[in-house]
Amino acid sequence: MSSKSRVIYAIIWIIGLYILMVLASRFVNSHREQGCLYQRKQMQAKYATYEDYCIGCNLPACGLLGGYLSQQWDVGGGGYSWCTDKDGTMIYGTLTPSSSGQPAQCSMSPIQKFLYQLLNDF
Repeated sequence: MSSKSRVIYAIIWIIGLYILMVLASRFVNSHREQGCLYQRKQMQAKYATYEDYCIGCNLPACGLLGGYLSQQWDVGGGGYSWCTDKDGTMIYGTLTPSSSGQPAQCSMSPIQKFLYQLLNDF
């Protein structure tokens, strides 16, 4: 293989790598503007001290990778918990008042509950 063909292959490889990086960047940025962490960030910006001013609204509980946790809680003083699907939509029939003595029973494993409580105590 001549040095000229090596240069051509290197240029093609660099162009292909650049195209791949652009596509990956667009994918990441398009997914960054949605989901649990984005919704949580928007609500925190809207209600700077959301515990005081977010009465009746839901500040979503998010996992480490940005998805919605299966169990959500009302932080605005309503005292309810409920289960959600992967898109954060409430599952019908799971709304549970705090007066019942225990939160909504969702598919969160004991390890997931422990880790969530551990990470959110800080």
